[in-house]
Amino acid sequence: MDEMTRRRWEVVATFLKIGALGYGPAAIWGLIQAEVQERRAWLTKERYLEGVALVNVLPGATAMQMCIFVGHERAGWWGGVLAGLAFMAPAFAIICASSQPPSIVFRSATIGTPGNSARKARTPFIPSAIISGVPASSQSTPERMARCAVSMAS
Repeated sequence: MDEMTRRRWEVVATFLKIGALGYGPAAIWGLIQAEVQERRAWLTKERYLEGVALVNVLPGATAMQMCIFVGHERAGWWGGVLAGLAFMAPAFAIICASSQPPSIVFRSATIGTPGNSARKARTPFIPSAIISGVPASSQSTPERMARCAVSMAS
């Protein structure tokens, strides 16, 4: 394996970890600084601060942009792309998993006494409502996917 490929794999592993463990802006920024500047020494303090200044003047998600900046600095153009995708992948997987219909997530959960087994437990519909605008149980999968694509595009 050549040096650039090894660096790309390092970038992917690092940003998968940051994406999975970071919750909220302060935690994400702390993890990015601790991992890439202090622990791995991919950036000097000055270069890290230049990256922070750059992403703060750009519109959009600053933590995502900082991940792309660091990935680009470490492994070139593909490193930036891979860092952005790896950082976003854990959150995307959680949202996709939590927006499944209740029949897939909870097959046999019941609420109440044994004689009251007709009331089936329902999964919270907040993630699916965020993605598609309506509860997942009221739409078929193709309709949900189409609504998701439209809501993300607008």
